[in-house]
Amino acid sequence: MDKQCILLATHLTAFDADSGELNWSQKSAPARPLYDNSPVVWSGRGKKYLLCNTGSEQNDSEKVFCVAPEDGTVLWSVPGGGYSTVVCSGDNMVVETMRKLIAYRISAGGGTELWSKPLGANGSSPSFGTDMCTLPAEMISRVLNCRPPVAWTQP
Repeated sequence: MDKQCILLATHLTAFDADSGELNWSQKSAPARPLYDNSPVVWSGRGKKYLLCNTGSEQNDSEKVFCVAPEDGTVLWSVPGGGYSTVVCSGDNMVVETMRKLIAYRISAGGGTELWSKPLGANGSSPSFGTDMCTLPAEMISRVLNCRPPVAWTQP
């Protein structure tokens, strides 16, 4: 992103893509040991932001962070956590947290929960298409509508 390589390695970290030098590291956004997920670029009001689902159960930081890519400043956070990468479509964001699937309406100023759905089994990263979200999980897949919750479930 803009000549940076940004990844979740111990903490959310950005390196200069040409030199490999450290640009910034955000210690508020820790990685989960052995299960790092990917930060996602999201655009709102013509500006780019980074969204990163991260966390450590030990330090109560299971959150999705919105970070300024220029310097790593945390702009806002909402409950998240788990091993999944967030997905976005427009101003909708969905994250699987190992305990539930949560949909948010997001903006440059923050996130508002639209709904959450308890999960009976751990899933993986959801995928998005327009306003529909697919979540593959153990022995079951769900398709959800971002405005109301479940569209259908397939065993």
